Amino acid sequence: MEVLKSGDSYTGETHRGVKAACKEVGSDRVIVRTSEPTDFQGMVDAMPTEVVEMGWFSRGRIAKVIEQVRQRCTHPDVLKYAEVEGFGYDPQRVTVSVTPFSGYPHGLVTEHPNQDGVRLVDEWEPYGGNFGDKNVSADFVNGNMAYAYMGQYNFKKYLAVQEWIRESGVLDSDMAYQFECGSGQSNPVLFQVREFAKRAKANFEVAHSRSGNMHRVFGITPEEGIEVVVARERSRRMLYENVLPKISDTQPFILAPDQTHSRLLIDEIPDRRMLGYTTKDKPALSHQATRFVQAALRHRHGFAQLMDLDFYERYRYGLPKVRVISDGVRQRVEPV
Repeated sequence: MEVLKSGDSYTGETHRGVKAACKEVGSDRVIVRTSEPTDFQGMVDAMPTEVVEMGWFSRGRIAKVIEQVRQRCTHPDVLKYAEVEGFGYDPQRVTVSVTPFSGYPHGLVTEHPNQDGVRLVDEWEPYGGNFGDKNVSADFVNGNMAYAYMGQYNFKKYLAVQEWIRESGVLDSDMAYQFECGSGQSNPVLFQVREFAKRAKANFEVAHSRSGNMHRVFGITPEEGIEVVVARERSRRMLYENVLPKISDTQPFILAPDQTHSRLLIDEIPDRRMLGYTTKDKPALSHQATRFVQAALRHRHGFAQLMDLDFYERYRYGLPKVRVISDGVRQRVEPV
């Protein structure tokens, strides 16, 4: 792997090192990644990544891509994203790495902040393919698979990475983390560890819940629940342009987009009034889903549930008001 600091050029010597690394692992492409110290907090979600083919004149192509991603790191949308999320991001600290592209699926292990012993695993197609659209998921309880979405795969291989880092003692025991990995030829390779949410346990249990077998419920409300309106529309554009402006400044709401996107959309900023988040058709904690779940959980009584089909069948359009009761394990939603 070759790492370039701010201002470093992609030289012939650097390119020869990249070619040697590609030859060693049998890769015909490289992945150009950017990194900055606030990656650990979540800034990585907004940082550009590109895949470039090797071959004739590849040095020039790679050098051009490096300059393009550096420019994107200074884009106003990226700077605004960092400001809204509270990251001390500085484009001058951005480094660029050029590494052989593995072409293997990559996985994500998320520690559940409200359920002891629960880990959520998601796997995507390699970056540069159908990344963000094609994913499979599984939930593990004390190392045993409790639920699988879209078939049975070797999800368990990713758990070893989380266990290895967690057992090292370097992580905060009061924080739940995400561990992003590449699947590799044999063993998974750790890409990054980042904070997900503060751990918390409810002192009550939700009765008569409609939550299914999945473990994708997050957040703890008061035992009596919390009242919100449902912000839902058929398209993301209509949701942001037509629905949210109708909600008063003091009215909390649950964001329920009919269509979700796995890639991070940095121009879609979580509204400060958003107390809850839910999705209809995808349970994966993609970069986009993670951002909105985290935004909800930053509120003292914020909550989220991924792939809540029952919710979408019962609560449609027109800003209906509901009461949500969540203990971080189960969730109950009632009309008001």
